[in-house]
Amino acid sequence: MALRVDRERCMGSGSCQFHAPHTFDLDAECRVIVIDDQGDSLQAIRNAAEGCPTRAIAVEDGPSPPAPGRSASHHPGPEESP
Repeated sequence: MALRVDRERCMGSGSCQFHAPHTFDLDAECRVIVIDDQGDSLQAIRNAAEGCPTRAIAVEDGPSPPAPGRSASHHPGPEESP
């Protein structure tokens, strides 16, 4: 699953926070930000996307893109530092 947010479309209703409070937050400009793309259940995240009045959130099937600077195939173990 991959999340996409369109901050230009966001009107700051907070609906996303209501449905998935561990995944979405609003920044100082009252625009949606993703704080943890796995913070809530997939169903809660989908409910947040569907409940967005401006459709500023999209949930895409498939793997999440790797974080910048990291390979998709390697994740450091507990003995490795990031």
